[in-house]
Amino acid sequence: MFARHLDFLNRSPPGQGTTLIEVLIGLTLSLFILGMAISISLAIEHQNELLLSLTGLHDHARIALQRLEMEIQAAGFIGCPRLAADFPWAETGGYPLTAANTLVLASTARGDSSITVWHRSLEAAVLEAPIRESSVVEIATASPPKLGAVWVISDCRHAELFQIAAVRTAGRRQQLRTHQPLQYRYAENAEVGALERTTYAVEKTGHRDEAGRVLFALYSTDVRGHKSLLVEGIENLVAEIAPGGRGVAIELQVAQNGLRKKEYAFVALRN
Repeated sequence: MFARHLDFLNRSPPGQGTTLIEVLIGLTLSLFILGMAISISLAIEHQNELLLSLTGLHDHARIALQRLEMEIQAAGFIGCPRLAADFPWAETGGYPLTAANTLVLASTARGDSSITVWHRSLEAAVLEAPIRESSVVEIATASPPKLGAVWVISDCRHAELFQIAAVRTAGRRQQLRTHQPLQYRYAENAEVGALERTTYAVEKTGHRDEAGRVLFALYSTDVRGHKSLLVEGIENLVAEIAPGGRGVAIELQVAQNGLRKKEYAFVALRN
């Protein structure tokens, strides 16, 4: 009789709703489904963060490689011609620039590489009149050159460097006086532009990420010693001249949020 009584209690009368066991089962299933949804959401969020970090690594490397490629291909650019070993180039005292050192790769104290590139600026002026006096150059430019700056003058037959000793400006036209007489005579429309030397190397930024890791970056240093941060997250730079001097092989290691990735490029050298 007692057993029949318990069986009666466990049976739900018609229309009386669900039992406690059904409620617990439903609650357990709901919690399980909620837990799975949260786990999937966290996994997706983690994957998105990882993807963003990897994309950031790739973007940083791409920007750095594009800058290095542009500079390396400009090595030896002096206007109409390029500074080649057989090109008539008048060496100027104090500026021993030759075809052999327009691109210099060197080892740093960190064990990676620095890249130094010499070339004329892309922005240039032209001679307003043929050179009649060997120490006077007449040009027209919106940005007058500074005293002491070193410039390149070239045509398609010869080229040389000169240092500016004085500048006399009349409107957009400037008359430059050189420290030393020019060795060649240049005709009207010969190109004139500033000499640029830029060194690229990886150095510490002085900052740390959220985990306390030291941050590195690719820096450029110009001919006046002014240093600029170009791309943060570049941790290592290795460069070497390919056999036969055909180009420069570059390896970059980029780091962000504890992730590291290597990117490679080959920059063909222009003749």
